[in-house]
Amino acid sequence: MEKFRKAFANKLKPSSPTFGGRIQPVRMVKSALLVASYLLLQHAFAQTPAANLVPNGSFEVVTDKPYTYDQLKVAEGWTNVTLGLSEVFDSTASFKTVGLP
Repeated sequence: MEKFRKAFANKLKPSSPTFGGRIQPVRMVKSALLVASYLLLQHAFAQTPAANLVPNGSFEVVTDKPYTYDQLKVAEGWTNVTLGLSEVFDSTASFKTVGLP
């Protein structure tokens, strides 16, 4: 009987990861919760593509080539709503007007 008690006591040590060859239920539940929470947080903070709030923000789409200053109306989707000058530049225009340096 003493021999059986020693053998059984060695299998039930708290520091061992198994009780009689089976995984401890508490560790298994903790591991499952950790993996589930990691996957949930990864999905919650994943970045999704956002809608473009500024159409033609780079002024690349134009209806006509600008030939002088204050030609914002040629950029598609843009209008000049103030008295200030807003320029659209073009690489094919003259350097003295709205050409690129």
